[in-house]
Amino acid sequence: MRKLVRKELPSKEELAAKFDHLPWVQQLVLVLLYDWRFRLALLALTMVAVGFALVLLPVWRSTPPGFEPVHRVKMIDFWQARALRRTALAEIAAGRTRDGITTMRSAVSNNPGDLALVREFVDMMRQYGDPRHHTAMAVQNGLWLVQLSRTNLTELELVAGLFDRFLLDDFVVALLEPVEDKLSPALETAYAKALFMSRNPSRFAARWARLQARGIATDDPRLKLVHSAYMAGWTDGESAEAGQRALDDAKENAGSALLANRLQLIVSERRRDLVTYGRALENLIQMGATSLGDHLVYWQLLADSGQKDKAIELVRSNVYEPRTGDEAITLARVHYEFGLPEEARQVLYKYARHFAVADHLWLSLGNLLTTRGEWQSLGQIALEMRDESNPSRAELLCLSLYFEGLSELKQHRESTAEEAFQKAAQAPCENETILLKIASGMSEAGYPGPAQQLLLKNQRIAENNAEYWTLLGKVSYELRDLPTLAYAAAKTHSMRPNDPAAIQNHAAALLSMRSMPQEAIALTLELYRRQPNNPPAILNHAAALAQNRRLSDALRLLRSLDVSRLDESDRTTYYFVLTEILVEQGDYAKAEEAAKSVDRQFLFAPEIAWFDNALKRIQTKGENQASQTTDH
Repeated sequence: MRKLVRKELPSKEELAAKFDHLPWVQQLVLVLLYDWRFRLALLALTMVAVGFALVLLPVWRSTPPGFEPVHRVKMIDFWQARALRRTALAEIAAGRTRDGITTMRSAVSNNPGDLALVREFVDMMRQYGDPRHHTAMAVQNGLWLVQLSRTNLTELELVAGLFDRFLLDDFVVALLEPVEDKLSPALETAYAKALFMSRNPSRFAARWARLQARGIATDDPRLKLVHSAYMAGWTDGESAEAGQRALDDAKENAGSALLANRLQLIVSERRRDLVTYGRALENLIQMGATSLGDHLVYWQLLADSGQKDKAIELVRSNVYEPRTGDEAITLARVHYEFGLPEEARQVLYKYARHFAVADHLWLSLGNLLTTRGEWQSLGQIALEMRDESNPSRAELLCLSLYFEGLSELKQHRESTAEEAFQKAAQAPCENETILLKIASGMSEAGYPGPAQQLLLKNQRIAENNAEYWTLLGKVSYELRDLPTLAYAAAKTHSMRPNDPAAIQNHAAALLSMRSMPQEAIALTLELYRRQPNNPPAILNHAAALAQNRRLSDALRLLRSLDVSRLDESDRTTYYFVLTEILVEQGDYAKAEEAAKSVDRQFLFAPEIAWFDNALKRIQTKGENQASQTTDH
């Protein structure tokens, strides 16, 4: 049996001797080995360092389990958030609600992933928030709570209540629309009410009918009052009168007066009734429950009734601040329509810098400068949009480069314009409206290449929008990119199966590919039956007939057209199809004559290949016929 030999540990001197080549390390080891006080001090320092790291480094998970992205905070942030929360609650209890909300906001900033803390803050704003000062804060934290809670119905009810109190009906609709089939009774009421308040009466009526059929929520007094407003504004006769009486009665009740007067604004706007609108607005002013949007409608009603001077006076003396970017855009539009373009520009510029998410404001400002031909100013704001001081510069990069390119182009600096457009094409664009605006603008400016690159790079942003595929098809046509054009045309047609333009573009793409004649003729026949006198429909159907070897029918359709009235592109299509018919019929002399009128710039690659082969056939057959004539 083998004996285990126990190896002796090295002595302190032997251990220190291992560091003979590093004298300072050797001295440190000796002190550590022989001085217990040094060891204790070193241990204490290590513990202090670890403690500081745990307190001062962001290593503690703040967001709920499973939430992505994970947000981590420092331990000191937890402590500060708790202390600030206690202070905020004390300020609210003392009646200093504005201070309390500001303090609670700081608490949430220290620990933004704490679901309970964010929920408490949102509820605090719902109860005590002031729409004149806290709207942006309400929107930001309300949406953050929904995201944190993964669209939990309880949190949705809280956030919908917050947005309702802040008169943010469009936000309520946007919040609940994605889950409209899974709403609780309370949310059903909130959603239906918000649909009407956001000026969607037809959708409200459809929702009301659905709720009635299911026996849900229609006995809610608020929702019944909203339905009365719908009757007053969107029905006639006794029904409208009954609806108006219900509104008038509700105005006399303290519990329903606020909602009744807000509903009266919508009904009066629908009727273009300046007098009743003005009364309801005055009532709401006394309640402290108006928004800039309410006044904007009143000013427009004044102008429409011939009191434009009074409307302009009220616009100039306006003290109401826009609470959202959309209100700022509407305010600028009213200034512009009232003949105050410089004031409109100032409004857009001011609030583009004010709101955190302001890409649509910058877009409106750029559109205004473009309309006025202020190209140098357009270039200046393009630079400002991506300045280091702008916190939204990353989101605005694509739009700013587009504005820069347009500014350079209009100042006849084509090379720098193209460079800016190319950079814009490589930049991310997360806003669907802006994406389509930029791509359309570059195409109209004569740069379909960058426009196509931009659309393809950001396809996921707008791929469910038929306008995206229509625009992609347009720029692909300009580039003679048939594969992309055909795919875009097919997508557009699938989204708009009954749209004549979508049918025609899909059919034209298939005909240009020359590979699916049977599919093409099904589309051209449908369009021809709808529009038997439309030249493009006739030409496409004639082309499909020719590709399906129904030559006499195709020729008959062509002869029904007046060639002199066709544009260059359609004229090329006419003679291209005629050439095909004549070649297949063996009439090479007439085919050669028709081919002379075909302009290749309007043809795609498969058409050019077929056309070149047809010309070879014409030449070969012509030479053979000439040879046979000589032999005889």
